[in-house]
Amino acid sequence: LSLYFYTLNLRTQEIGEKMASLAAVGAQQINPDDLEKLHTKEDMRKPEYQKAFDILNNIRGKSSDIRFAYILRPINGNQNNNWEFLVDADTNFNLPHIWEDFNKDGKLDSNDENVWPGYEYDISQSPVSVQVYKTKVPAFEEASDKWGDYISGAAPIIKNESSVAVLGLDFDRSKMLENIRNTYMPWLVLFGVFPIVLLLNRFRYLIPKPK
Repeated sequence: LSLYFYTLNLRTQEIGEKMASLAAVGAQQINPDDLEKLHTKEDMRKPEYQKAFDILNNIRGKSSDIRFAYILRPINGNQNNNWEFLVDADTNFNLPHIWEDFNKDGKLDSNDENVWPGYEYDISQSPVSVQVYKTKVPAFEEASDKWGDYISGAAPIIKNESSVAVLGLDFDRSKMLENIRNTYMPWLVLFGVFPIVLLLNRFRYLIPKPK
């Protein structure tokens, strides 16, 4: 059991560092001036959105581990309240508004809707974004929201030595848990059942035999 949790923590660390590193590479490719022109759904038709959209999808295309790729910023510079999405790798003006069961609850509803420039997000669900925005240092965390459970890496997008937005990459944590369970479940069963068998066998010899 201890080996299972050791592997879980190790894989979380490895994946988190990978997400943060890839986010840092992606953040350097984003032109912060382009983001200043993105505020509403209609702005998805602008070349600035298309450029950032392509960058996010190019990053995601290089690693099958990445589930979501997006850019967020504080609304009116307030770092601790609602933030807003600017660009999302799954959202464009020519794509369906809802097209995939992201949270895997068996139905398509508002919890599966794509996000657009100006779509508000409760940043309390992603403390790492606030941390990265303030420190300007890439980082990662385990996070949960209506779209699922993730290991999220984030990196700052910087202009004139100040953060203006955060690029985030999410790894679907359920995939990692499933892989680890498949690896260790036979051993967990074996070491769980074997002591019981030994105890039952020992108990059998303690029961007085009828004369």
